[in-house]
Amino acid sequence: MSTQRVGLVGLWDVVAFDEVAGVGFQEKDGIQILKDFMESGSFVRGKEVITANASMVFVGNIDKPIDLLVKTHHCSSRFQSQCRTPR
Repeated sequence: MSTQRVGLVGLWDVVAFDEVAGVGFQEKDGIQILKDFMESGSFVRGKEVITANASMVFVGNIDKPIDLLVKTHHCSSRFQSQCRTPR
């Protein structure tokens, strides 16, 4: 993010994050930038606002049966707290 260049989100149709429960960013505003992009479909690089159509895929293991999870857990409960939006 600090390079001020367009990265994967601006170049590809899909960006996947593997083992999402442990995903972290070196820059403190990285998660907020991703959340803003997923809401608005745009991001800022330098002085330029860039619109992109990339989908975000978050991949990780689940440790309970899926029918139980959909009834009892929020879909982002395994994300780090700063990645989750409170219900």
